[in-house]
Amino acid sequence: MIRIAVFNVGRKCFGNTILQIPFFIGLKKKYPGCHITLFTSQETSQVLLFDGCIDEIISDRKLSLFNLTNKLRKGNFDSVFNLRRTSGRIHLSCFLSGVKDRYAYTTSSVYEPIYRYNKVIKKGTSYPALAYMSLLNSVLNSNYDTDIIKEIGSSDGQPKSLTLLPGGSSEQKKWPIEKYLDATRQLLSDTSGSEKIEQVNIVLGPQEEEYLSQIPESIGVVPVRIHKQPNVKQLVELASQSVLALSNDCGPGHIFQMSKVPMVVLFGWIDGVSPYHVIQEWFLSHNNSCAVTPDVELKQVDTIPVEKVVGMARVVAHL
Repeated sequence: MIRIAVFNVGRKCFGNTILQIPFFIGLKKKYPGCHITLFTSQETSQVLLFDGCIDEIISDRKLSLFNLTNKLRKGNFDSVFNLRRTSGRIHLSCFLSGVKDRYAYTTSSVYEPIYRYNKVIKKGTSYPALAYMSLLNSVLNSNYDTDIIKEIGSSDGQPKSLTLLPGGSSEQKKWPIEKYLDATRQLLSDTSGSEKIEQVNIVLGPQEEEYLSQIPESIGVVPVRIHKQPNVKQLVELASQSVLALSNDCGPGHIFQMSKVPMVVLFGWIDGVSPYHVIQEWFLSHNNSCAVTPDVELKQVDTIPVEKVVGMARVVAHL
C-alpha cells in the first residue's frame, strides 16, 4: 500500500479546507487504495474524513520539530506533500523526515533544496484549489481540474435547480436575503428561466437561521427547498443539480465554483478594503462565471442592484 503524508493549509475557515478536496480526490484517483495521512493544525480538517477522501488525521499544532519529524520517520511514507507554504517547522521536518519523494507548494524558490519539486506561486495570484491542482498535476504528470470534485456526488440527469447561497463569515459579505428572493422572482418571470428552473434551493448555515421566516415555500409555481448546514457530499450533489447559482463569498460557494456551475458571486468592500485583490485569489473565473461588485462610491455588497445580478445571471446561465 502506498502511504502519503500531506500537510494542509493552516487556516481554520471552512472554505480554506474544502478547497483542498480536489487535490485529495486526484491523489486517490492516481493511487487507488493509497493511505493518506493528513497533518493539520485545524479542527475544520475533520470535514475531509468522508468517503475515503483522506484516511487519518494527525494534529501537529503542538508537536515540536523533533516529535513531528519522528512521526514522519515512523510513518513509512512513500511521499510527502506540503501545502503549508510558510511554516519553517514544517519545511524542516519534511527535510529531516527521510522521505525521498518530497513535494511542496510555496511562494518562494528558497525552499527548492528541500524538495524534489517545489511549485512556486506568488501569494494572492491564484485560486487556492488551482494552485494545489497545479502542484499535483506537475508531480503526477496528470491533467486534473477542480471539477474532479463532482466524482464524490451521486446525482445524475439534467440540472434543473437555481441554488442560492446567502451565507458568509461576516455581515459585510452578505447580500440581503430579500434581494436574493427578488432576483429569483425576476429570473423565473422569464420564459427561459421558468422552463429551465424547476426548483429553488437555498443553503443556510447556522448564522442564517433568521432568514427562515422570510423564505416562502414556493415562488410562483416553483417550490423552494431549504438546506440547513449540508455536508460536503450534499453540497456537491446540489451543485450537480444546479443550472445556476447565486452566492456571496462564502465557504459552500467554493463547492459550486470548483464544480464549474454557472455562477454569479457577489463581493463588496470589507472594512474599507477593495474586493479586487480578494477576487483575484478567491474567485474561480471560467466562461460561465461572473464576479459582481457594487458601485465604487457605495462600496457595500448590499448596495449591488438586483437588476445587475439578474443581468449577469442570464448571461452565465444562458437564460
